[in-house]
Amino acid sequence: MRATRLAKALEKFWSKLDQTTGHWLFTGKSRSGSLGYGAVKLPMALGLGRKMVGAHRLAFFLTYGYWPKNTRHTCDIPLCCNPDHLVEGTQADNIHDCIKRHRSRNGNIKLTPEIWQALRQSTESSTVLGQRYGIHPAHARKIRRGISGNVYNP
Repeated sequence: MRATRLAKALEKFWSKLDQTTGHWLFTGKSRSGSLGYGAVKLPMALGLGRKMVGAHRLAFFLTYGYWPKNTRHTCDIPLCCNPDHLVEGTQADNIHDCIKRHRSRNGNIKLTPEIWQALRQSTESSTVLGQRYGIHPAHARKIRRGISGNVYNP
């Protein structure tokens, strides 16, 4: 019975990933204050309690069989759970990535040309886009209107 519950819980998790692009975007809940990272309550059948974990961390665990100390995104998309875009690292590695890629919690996020183009062409709400790309919805609106000059502008 435990195996059945675990299989159902894992099936539910994998069904919440939009795999229509190269990024497997988590469509479930996001943790508040986490720059748009997906959050999942672990199934009891895993034997680890009912604690909340990042969706990307659960995807890493299910793919590689162990919990990394820190999970880093190579694609810089917080909702991405594609195991090919996730690597193990340390907090220092994450900070180095943040500096190298011009990201920070204070909103100074440098968007790539691909993300900029996706924002401009999308018909989704600014709230959804903000969660997907880890930016404030108002910033997404400004980009869509062409009035934001502090990021890449093709």
